[in-house]
Amino acid sequence: MKELKKFINEIKEMNPYSSNVFLEPDSEEWKGIGKFLTEHGKNPDRIFAKWGRMVWRNCIKCMEDYIDEQKKEKMKTEVYSKKQSEALLNDTHRKQLLKKLFELYANSSPIILKKENGDTMCIYSDEVEELAEKIREDIKLRDKEICDAHN
Repeated sequence: MKELKKFINEIKEMNPYSSNVFLEPDSEEWKGIGKFLTEHGKNPDRIFAKWGRMVWRNCIKCMEDYIDEQKKEKMKTEVYSKKQSEALLNDTHRKQLLKKLFELYANSSPIILKKENGDTMCIYSDEVEELAEKIREDIKLRDKEICDAHN
């Protein structure tokens, strides 16, 4: 529902016939148009109905165009993310960094602490955590390089 309200507000902003520019006709002007058409042998209801259908179809067309544009933008973002994800998952250097991080923790002896509430914590030495942080920074740097390359 929130997206629909946003959509309606955005469509309102696209109105090319602002009442600030194109003033609304008053009731006398409407009567005059109807009288003019009738005097010239035209049925005002048929003409007003035709205008109404034209406006209605044009509104629908504008909404369809807007929705198509939104879909295209969304697809660009999704494709972009998919390309980035594939590149991140398939990067050999990144895989090596992740393996290095895993092996660091796997080959280190953790200190197991039991908290007062009964929970246990696994802590590694400062040296291990510093090395792990360096590897994490390298992974973040590599991720940025990959994402920038697939931008």
